[in-house]
Amino acid sequence: MIITSTRSAIVWKTRDGDTITFYGEWTVTPKFYLSPEYRCTLLNHADGQLSSDDVDRERREMMEEAQRRGWVVVDG
Repeated sequence: MIITSTRSAIVWKTRDGDTITFYGEWTVTPKFYLSPEYRCTLLNHADGQLSSDDVDRERREMMEEAQRRGWVVVDG
C-alpha cells in the first residue's frame, strides 16, 4: 500500500511490513516519472534482502494502486 508521496519519492509498504522507497519526480502535468532507483527498509525478511523479482512485483503493485488513486505514474 502507498504510505506517502513526496516531490521525489513514493513510499510503498509490502504485505510483509517492509517498505520500499521508489524514487522519481512529480511534474506539473501532474505525472510521476519513476527512476530505476529504490531503497528497501526490511523488517521481516530473514535473509536481509528482497530479490529483484520481488521489487519488480512490488513496483507493479504500487503502480496499480497509484492508478486506482488517479495518479499517472510513468515507469522509466
